[in-house]
Amino acid sequence: MSRLAAHPGRLVVFDNVEEVADVEPYLARLAHGHVLITTRRDIGWQHLDSTPVRLDLMSRSARTH
Repeated sequence: MSRLAAHPGRLVVFDNVEEVADVEPYLARLAHGHVLITTRRDIGWQHLDSTPVRLDLMSRSARTH
Protein backbone atom coordinates (compact mmCIF):
# COMPACT_ATOMS: atom_id res chain seq x y z
CA MET A 1 0.00 0.00 0.00
CA SER A 2 2.85 2.43 0.62
CA ARG A 3 3.81 2.22 -3.04
CA LEU A 4 0.26 3.14 -4.04
CA ALA A 5 0.32 6.15 -1.72
CA ALA A 6 3.30 7.48 -3.66
CA HIS A 7 1.19 7.71 -6.86
CA PRO A 8 -1.62 10.21 -6.23
CA GLY A 9 -3.35 9.73 -9.60
CA ARG A 10 -3.85 6.00 -9.32
CA LEU A 11 -7.04 3.96 -9.46
CA VAL A 12 -7.46 1.08 -7.00
CA VAL A 13 -10.23 -1.43 -7.68
CA PHE A 14 -11.68 -3.70 -5.00
CA ASP A 15 -13.85 -6.16 -6.91
CA ASN A 16 -16.78 -8.15 -5.53
CA VAL A 17 -16.42 -6.98 -1.92
CA GLU A 18 -18.78 -8.75 0.47
CA GLU A 19 -18.21 -6.74 3.65
CA VAL A 20 -17.21 -3.11 4.25
CA ALA A 21 -14.80 -4.29 6.95
CA ASP A 22 -12.78 -6.11 4.27
CA VAL A 23 -11.71 -2.83 2.62
CA GLU A 24 -11.97 -0.24 5.40
CA PRO A 25 -8.38 -0.70 6.64
CA TYR A 26 -7.09 0.22 3.18
CA LEU A 27 -9.35 3.18 2.46
CA ALA A 28 -7.75 5.52 5.00
CA ARG A 29 -4.32 4.80 3.52
CA LEU A 30 -5.58 5.53 0.01
CA ALA A 31 -6.55 9.14 0.66
CA HIS A 32 -5.23 10.45 -2.68
CA GLY A 33 -6.38 9.02 -5.97
CA HIS A 34 -9.48 7.09 -6.87
CA VAL A 35 -11.06 3.96 -5.45
CA LEU A 36 -13.69 1.80 -7.14
CA ILE A 37 -15.48 -0.82 -5.07
CA THR A 38 -17.80 -3.30 -6.71
CA THR A 39 -20.27 -5.25 -4.62
CA ARG A 40 -23.63 -6.93 -4.86
CA ARG A 41 -24.54 -5.74 -1.37
CA ASP A 42 -26.28 -2.41 -0.93
CA ILE A 43 -26.21 -2.15 2.86
CA GLY A 44 -23.46 -1.11 5.24
CA TRP A 45 -21.75 1.42 2.96
CA GLN A 46 -23.56 4.59 4.09
CA HIS A 47 -20.87 5.77 6.51
CA LEU A 48 -18.14 5.84 3.85
CA ASP A 49 -17.43 9.06 2.00
CA SER A 50 -18.59 7.54 -1.27
CA THR A 51 -20.94 8.00 -4.18
CA PRO A 52 -22.82 4.79 -4.95
CA VAL A 53 -23.83 4.01 -8.52
CA ARG A 54 -26.50 1.35 -8.77
CA LEU A 55 -26.63 -0.69 -11.94
CA ASP A 56 -29.49 -2.75 -13.30
CA LEU A 57 -28.98 -6.40 -14.09
CA MET A 58 -27.99 -7.16 -17.66
CA SER A 59 -30.54 -9.02 -19.71
CA ARG A 60 -29.69 -12.57 -20.72
CA SER A 61 -29.43 -11.54 -24.38
CA ALA A 62 -26.97 -8.73 -23.57
CA ARG A 63 -24.73 -11.17 -21.70
CA THR A 64 -24.44 -13.51 -24.66
CA HIS A 65 -23.19 -10.87 -27.11
